[in-house]
Amino acid sequence: MRTNELITIGMAVYNKERYIKKCLLSVLNQTYPEIEILIIDDKGTDTSMDIIRSMKAEHPRGKCIRIIENDKNEGVGISKSKLFENALGDYYYLIDADDEITPNCIELMYNKIVSLNVDMVCGSFRVDSENGTYDLILKDMVVRKENMLIEFFGPHNTMYITNKLYKTILLKENHISCPERLLEDVIMSFQIFSVIQSCCDISDITYFYHYFTPDSIGSDFDGKKNISVVLGLNSFFTIAHNKIQTLSSIDRIKIKEKFFVSRLGFTAWIIGGEHERYIKSYLSPDYLRDKDRWRSPILFSFYLFSLIPLNLQKKLIPFLLKIKKQLNPNK
Repeated sequence: MRTNELITIGMAVYNKERYIKKCLLSVLNQTYPEIEILIIDDKGTDTSMDIIRSMKAEHPRGKCIRIIENDKNEGVGISKSKLFENALGDYYYLIDADDEITPNCIELMYNKIVSLNVDMVCGSFRVDSENGTYDLILKDMVVRKENMLIEFFGPHNTMYITNKLYKTILLKENHISCPERLLEDVIMSFQIFSVIQSCCDISDITYFYHYFTPDSIGSDFDGKKNISVVLGLNSFFTIAHNKIQTLSSIDRIKIKEKFFVSRLGFTAWIIGGEHERYIKSYLSPDYLRDKDRWRSPILFSFYLFSLIPLNLQKKLIPFLLKIKKQLNPNK
């Protein structure tokens, strides 16, 4: 194993005092020797940063910890953008401050990204939720494409930006960032898939994801009721559409087909919420008014669907997604 390359492990911290010690210990106890632990203090109101500073002073590896303080609470999207900007490592890995990673996580991913010469390595998850524990296992595979954006909508993309090892230079040269306080996973993941040309998925579980911890954006957080999330998705769809329009005709049509199905999924998520009127915006025919709809029967069908009344769309969306799942059970 080569050990001369520095890997930055980034973490944005806001009110995580119940979980931060376990999280930080899992990072400090990595078998890979050359790490920098970069922490953004997002100005929470609990003792999270006191715990971190104590561990920095007392742990044998505490000198690896570097802390950057926000002037005020900026939100998770902006804080994670700052982590990308300030990473000193040759490679970059992100962990949420209430999760944990396996001791060999970084070593395993580093060996893969170097030996296979890929831009990104994605690990598998163990998810701890209020409905129980389950594993999200990726299939071992390497994907190399000139346009990896197609893979953004593929079955192996978890949409998370955590539990992935990136070449830092790609993040910095392409100014990967998130202007929103929320939705950083979707927005940044889309940006990343827009610039990489290869990735590797591994079936090894490297990350323990604690889904909906009480003091995070969790059990008391309902995205469909949060107008910032709803509008943020609307903004993302516009950004994604504008990027897709710059692609070659063949790739553009393929991605548009997948993109509409993705928008259907997000639309189903807000059905029944107080902001479900945005369904018409999510499924706007403006995304499909160009000549591409005449070149693809699928896009033309989607275009017609986008024109029907909202009440009928709401009834048909779950049915369409159910059919999609039956036709593509692994996606």
